[in-house]
This record gives sequence, C-alpha cells and structure tokens, in this order.
Amino acid sequence: MTAMSPTPASPTAADPPLGLEPPRRHWAVAVQVTGIIIAVLDSSSVSVALPTIAAALDTAPSVAVRITNIYNLTMLVLLLPLAALGERIGLRRVFGAGLLIFALASLACALSRSIEMLAAARVLQGVGSAAMMSMMGGLVRHIYPPAIFGRGIGMNAMIVAVGGAAGPSVTSAVLSVADWPWLFALNIPLALIAFAGVRCLPESRRHPRRFDGWGAVHTAVVLILIVLGLERLTSATWLALGLIALGLVLGRSLVRRQGGHATPLVPVDLYRLPPFAYASAASFFSFAAQMGAFVALPFHFQHAFGRDQIATGLLMTAWPIAGGIMAPIAGRLADHYSAAWLSGIGACVMAFGLAVIALLPAGSADGWIIAAMALGGVGFGFFQSPNNRAMLMAVPITRSGAAGGAQATTRTFGQCVGVATVGIALSLGGATGTTVAVGAGALFGLAAAGVNLARLRALR
Repeated sequence: MTAMSPTPASPTAADPPLGLEPPRRHWAVAVQVTGIIIAVLDSSSVSVALPTIAAALDTAPSVAVRITNIYNLTMLVLLLPLAALGERIGLRRVFGAGLLIFALASLACALSRSIEMLAAARVLQGVGSAAMMSMMGGLVRHIYPPAIFGRGIGMNAMIVAVGGAAGPSVTSAVLSVADWPWLFALNIPLALIAFAGVRCLPESRRHPRRFDGWGAVHTAVVLILIVLGLERLTSATWLALGLIALGLVLGRSLVRRQGGHATPLVPVDLYRLPPFAYASAASFFSFAAQMGAFVALPFHFQHAFGRDQIATGLLMTAWPIAGGIMAPIAGRLADHYSAAWLSGIGACVMAFGLAVIALLPAGSADGWIIAAMALGGVGFGFFQSPNNRAMLMAVPITRSGAAGGAQATTRTFGQCVGVATVGIALSLGGATGTTVAVGAGALFGLAAAGVNLARLRALR
C-alpha cells in the first residue's frame, strides 16, 4: 500500500464532546470497569491455576505455560492494529466486539478437553482482550472531562491493582468448590452484562480511511521477532541475536514507511510530540520493572527467604494493595501538578523498594519484606496514573484511539522485556539469580526515573 492522505470525516460526524455528563458517565465507567475486571482477573487466575490445568489435561507444566505466552503474544501483536481499526469504525464498536469475542472464547476455554484446544481458545481470548484493552485509553479520554481526567485514570489503575490482588484469592475459592473450567465460565455473564451497556459508552469521531493491512502484518512480525529473540537469549544466543537484529532492521523500515501516513497504524506522528514520547519511554521501563519483579519475586521469596507458596502469595499482595490505594490519589494530584515530578518520584520510590528487597538478608522477618513490597507498590501507583494522564492528554482527542493503543502496546512490550530479563538473570545468575533478577527490576525503575528527569529538563 502507498502512503495515503488524510480522509475527511463523514459529514454527519461531529467533534467528540469533552467528557460525558452524569448519569451517562457513571454507566459508561461501569461498562469500562467491568471490561477491565474480566481481563485482569482472567489473566491472574489462569497464571495461578496453571499447575491444576496441567494436571487435569495431563500435560507438562512447561507446555501448559504456553497458554499464557500465546495469550500475551496475541495481545501484543493486535493492540496497534485494533487501535487503528477503532479510529476507523469507532472505539465503542471495537470494544463491544471485544466483549463478545472474549465471552465466546471463554466458553471455548471452559469446554476444552486438551491443551491444544485450550491454546486455540486462548488465542481467541487474546483477540477479545486486545480489542478491549486497546480501546481503554481512548474511551477514558472521551468519558471524563479534562478537569477530572487524572481522577479517571487513577480509578482505572486502582481497579487493575485490586483485580490483580484478588486474582489468586478468587482462583483458590473457585478451585475449592469447582473444576478449573469454571474459572473461564465465570467470565461469560460478566462480559454479556457489560455488552448490554455498551451503548452507554461515548461515540468517537470516525476516520473512514482504508485499513493498513500490510502495516499490521509488518508490525506483528517486528514484535514477534524481538520477543522470541529475547526469550531465547540464553538457550540459543546466536539465533536470538539474529532474530532481534532482524526485528530491529524491519522495525526501522516500518517506522520509515509509517512516517508517510497522515494517521499511521504505528503512531509515529504521536511520538514526535515530546510529552507523549517521554511518557511512553517512562512507561516502558516502569512496566518492565513491575512485571519483571512480579515474575522474579516468587522465586526470590521461596529460594532466598525460604517461604512456602502460601506465604509467598500473601507477601505478593502487599504491592498491588498499596498500588491500588495510591493510584487514585496520584490521579487527583496529576490534575494539578506536573506528571514529570509525580512520575519521577514514583519511579524512584519503586526502584528503592525493589533494591531493599534485593539487599535484605535471608533471615529477614516478614514485616520488612511487606514494608519493602508496599513501598514498591506505592511507587508504582504514584508513577502510573500521572504518566498515563500525560500520555493521553498530549495528543488531540481525535487521535486518542491511537494513543490508547500505543499506551497498551508500550505496557505489554515492556512487560515482555521485563520477563525476558528475569529469564536471563535466572539462567546466568546461578545461586544469586533471583537477587540479580530483582536488582534488574530496580535498575528498570531507575531508568524510568531518569526519563522523567530528562522530561523535566526538556519540557522546561
């Protein structure tokens, strides 16, 4: 496809309003929050239930892990294309389609009788989740007036944190009275209830341009090559380096090609805006730190501190609970104060909390570990809301769909890099591998703080 000039919106399309008025805003928030809850709970529940699923389907744990990896990879490659589709046909339509697809895929997961069937259903679930998550940023921008936009971002961050904290408990409760398919079946009524209220969501202005199918394929190839290369750095180093190098070369070609579009699938036009670019870079490092820590810490608590699985689960909840408390507070502050200052402070606190955990001696009491975990959660919650607000408010509202897709892609890609870094640390670090992995998370947090320092200097 050749570069295309911008296509004017349809004559009947009106400029989108700056937020909804109550009570429609409250109903729209309820629909969006339900979508967040089912996506977050499903992700955390499946991770916790993997040993049970592996045993029930008579498959090795290493094979069962693929149902999580394939879900995440599906989401990663579809977030930007679906964000572009949302700008073309409307954010509300894509979000509603995502709810229906997620409900059907959850039914397919619940009916699966082999790991292959479950993996295929999880791919479909990834499609539905990507359709919902790629619309979140754009919908929030249309739901909340600018004066309380940070408050809305903070509430969403709180819901994500609470959902992540509740996931293990919900999973344990369900598995204590029912088989694992019910974990997926519970998604169905929630998704259908949310779908019934989709009409309450705001309508966005549409851009009836041709969908860049080749750009979507090109983007998927670049992301898959880089992620697969990172995952194989320790097992097949030269192959991994080749995959990463090829991904970077194709990525450079993709950026140059997309630069010729007025409203590109990969939003290179938005990355030319300094506030958006700095917020994106900070988000990448912060989510690499957060996800890397959540993968490394269970191993660290069990190997370095000698805690069992139950104690490890309890220790892990301190982070999301503290983050959930802090996120709405930071969101309100973000409506009045600089995101660079707020996010920089949050990134430093998160890095400090992770550094404390890495340096604690083996005989440390649970109180010290919980305090350090809570510190990390407070820092992450204090970072996330102001940074997300800065990213979404930096772009015109007519490009909020693309900004939301870029935000979700940056978050997911950062998480993939964080997980890959943990794998490298565990493979090469030997007996101290878990400490090195947690320390790497602290370094990612410091990198996020450094980006915010650069943002302060540049935006002055």
